[in-house]
Amino acid sequence: MKRTLLLCIALAALVAAIGGCGSSQAPPPNVDMLYLDPEFDTMDIRMIGILPLANTTGEADAERILGNAIEANLASRTDYSFMTAQMLRRKCSASGLSPDLESFRRQWVHTRKYDSALGRKLANELGIDAFLVGEVTKWEAVDLPATQTGYPHSDVSCRMLLMHGRTGNKLWEGVSDKVVKGPYFDPSQEEITGYVDEAGIARGSGGQPVRTVEAPLIREVATQVAGDLVRALPEKKGAETEAGTEETE
Repeated sequence: MKRTLLLCIALAALVAAIGGCGSSQAPPPNVDMLYLDPEFDTMDIRMIGILPLANTTGEADAERILGNAIEANLASRTDYSFMTAQMLRRKCSASGLSPDLESFRRQWVHTRKYDSALGRKLANELGIDAFLVGEVTKWEAVDLPATQTGYPHSDVSCRMLLMHGRTGNKLWEGVSDKVVKGPYFDPSQEEITGYVDEAGIARGSGGQPVRTVEAPLIREVATQVAGDLVRALPEKKGAETEAGTEETE
């Protein structure tokens, strides 16, 4: 029995050791890591350029809100330097590369296609090792009519990819889909007696419109998604770079 127990302990330690080997830290619980290049640790990735997010939702401001949250969270990473989308535009303007950047941006934002040739040209001219691209795939805040039982909720989903600047190869891909529920609501416990009038408007017993139980603030959910994705970026061990993003004027 003792020998069997020792063997089990040894096997568990071996499994843990094997599981601990790899090129990156484990991603946060709210991020599904879809891909990580097994050779990532051998690559010299220091400067990362950021492209605006594509947006497949019906909310026009989704990519701006989430994109700003991602850039703000990048300041916590000290293993890379980042060239923000704004700084990327300014450097391209100064270098006569604005048409190339605009074409590069449009192809990703409008078709989700990464142009390797343009990426290589921009990377070589600007000293960028990789590009961080992504898309907002869900942006939904669902309020709950106070005549219904359930949870109001907000749902934000984003897919991010890290692409090698000179080869165009995908280095990493992760997805975060976060649903935040508000408190459970039961109108029977709130002493609300509702009805629908002749105009089809839901009203309370006193003739006043029934209030809506609002969903959690979707901007806060977006901030959580951004933080999860930034923490899930593969850690570049041994890299000595300046922390955060480049300053914008």
